[in-house]
Amino acid sequence: MNQPDPPRIEKILGTFRPKRKPAFEPLKPWKRLIQGLRAKGASYDDIAEILKQEGVQTSDTTVREFCHKVLMESQSGKSSRQRKRTPETGNSTGSTQQHQTTGDWGPRAETPIQPKPPIPVPRTPGPRIANVEFIEEPKT
Repeated sequence: MNQPDPPRIEKILGTFRPKRKPAFEPLKPWKRLIQGLRAKGASYDDIAEILKQEGVQTSDTTVREFCHKVLMESQSGKSSRQRKRTPETGNSTGSTQQHQTTGDWGPRAETPIQPKPPIPVPRTPGPRIANVEFIEEPKT
């Protein structure tokens, strides 16, 4: 059985590098180009295609992650476009509220309140077996 040689161990530890490349290593030299393209409104897919033409092997997903993590682009754009509904009224937050007005036709009728759906009964674990009912008697 061989005994560990401390200088040999130090040499191995000093020269060891993981096989996996650091994140976004191929995109870092192109950072300025990516920033410029994003400033001009280029999509992640467009940037990926331009980089592929330059010989960089990448995808639109990698470009998106690079922009969010390295360029620190905000990811809140998607959520700000969606309107959130309040559970009590169903109205969109940030939208104008409908006011009742009286005019020649009288007050505006309010929308009826929808009943709440029934609470589902908890199921037991395991397979679900269908209850089959024949509309007509099967012909044999």
